Amino acid sequence: MTLAPFTPTPGEWIDGLPNEAYHAADGWSSSQLKLIPDWSPRYFKESLNAPREVTPSMLRGSAAHCATLERHNLDRDFAFLPKGTRKDSDKYKAAVAEGKTVVTQQTRDEIIKLADGVLNHKAWKALAGSEPICERSFWWIDERTGLLLKCRPDAMRVMEIGDGIARITELKFVEDPREHAFTRQVKSLGYDFSAAMYVAGVQSVLGLPCQYLWIAARAKGDAVAVYDAAPWLPQATSTYHRTLTTLEECERTGTWPDLYEERVVPLERPSWAQTGENDE
Repeated sequence: MTLAPFTPTPGEWIDGLPNEAYHAADGWSSSQLKLIPDWSPRYFKESLNAPREVTPSMLRGSAAHCATLERHNLDRDFAFLPKGTRKDSDKYKAAVAEGKTVVTQQTRDEIIKLADGVLNHKAWKALAGSEPICERSFWWIDERTGLLLKCRPDAMRVMEIGDGIARITELKFVEDPREHAFTRQVKSLGYDFSAAMYVAGVQSVLGLPCQYLWIAARAKGDAVAVYDAAPWLPQATSTYHRTLTTLEECERTGTWPDLYEERVVPLERPSWAQTGENDE
């Protein structure tokens, strides 16, 4: 499937845009920008041209998202071939030529079951509603830096409460959706940074206050938890704004600092490294 060049219009949104077209279009995404505070501006810059590693678990997650949020596009975007199909086979080559992501037929059965478990869960029905707006693509200009940004919430529901509110629901398939485990995942994978950026983008385009929720579903489909991102947003929003300022400055000056801005950092020894050190 060959995609026509797409030029986004800041301040507007698009429904039904293929995922590949969204990622190929101009605009910085949260998955790119979070590399600046997590690593460094230099790492961010060099990652832009690096080949993207795609693991089997990532393919499964993408297919599961599609089955949950855009079931009608599942067979358009994915080719489900028997396990063991060779990459040099005619079927595999034909699927790739059509721009489809190849996964196994067994994976299709598993993700349909997983997706149905989420869609039929009372939390999803109550929060996302009967007809959520799925995979809507937003573009906007950050007023402080002039940078073009984009985001693509999993599901959104605009509710008429007072002057209106937009509820963003992000679906996360995880091994352990329990609070202590998901908290670590939020921090380690930068879910909070994405939440802050998505809220900023949707508010900028729609002019509505936003509520941001995570629905964490166990990968086996037997447990679902819902978390409100509100406690994370103040600090994450500050990090998001600092990141945009850093990127604007780097682009303007042509200087891309490395880790710790090339400072020599004293490496403190944690207590666990000293255990037993003075034992006789």
